Amino acid sequence: MLCGAICSQASSSHSLLANRSLTEPSIRPAKATDLADIRDICLKTADAGKDGTTLYQYPEFLWAVYADPYLVFSPQTCFVAEDELGICGYILAALDSAAMQAWAVQEWLPPFQQAYPLSLAESCGQQDQELLHLIHKPMPLLPCVQDYPSHLHIDLLPRAQKRGLGRRLIKTLLEQLTNLGSKGVHLGVAGENVNAQAFYHHIGFEDLLVFPDNTRLMGMRLPKTP
Repeated sequence: MLCGAICSQASSSHSLLANRSLTEPSIRPAKATDLADIRDICLKTADAGKDGTTLYQYPEFLWAVYADPYLVFSPQTCFVAEDELGICGYILAALDSAAMQAWAVQEWLPPFQQAYPLSLAESCGQQDQELLHLIHKPMPLLPCVQDYPSHLHIDLLPRAQKRGLGRRLIKTLLEQLTNLGSKGVHLGVAGENVNAQAFYHHIGFEDLLVFPDNTRLMGMRLPKTP
């Protein structure tokens, strides 16, 4: 769904050496039993790639929007990366965003809407408020994504970053989407996550829409691989 910290050169070098000591992560289709790990990574990367644990009083809102529904609605387009320490990243996608949106409105979201009324937003922090509003009033798909019917979310734990894993996950997904007949894929990137924006531009995504806060809706036509 949508990475950066300031550290000393010694700390960065130590982190890179630690990452190199790990085996190359393998990529496989996600399973229902991966959900707890996917939720954990979703929360620990929820602050523009950084740990968002302290930002959410109700992490179930985050999972209800950006994690759980993909494994239910479109498991064939969900993949995880795994090293000897466990799952260290994922890419979750919907083949048909419009179909997923319709399903979410009709079936997925009503139980959450009933369990968490919109009035709860008055006692929530900003991040929880935004997600609660999305649960009650999902954003409509914008016209600019009509030629990019699929969409994706990708997140990696720090130990899995800067190892080429993001590119491998995206390549795996793009091949799957192409095999399933998708003609394009889109994603949103937060305005402050300029490193991610540069990465997506580098592998072939183009800007479809740029918002005033620099948040970008980006797309890639298929078939195409980075």
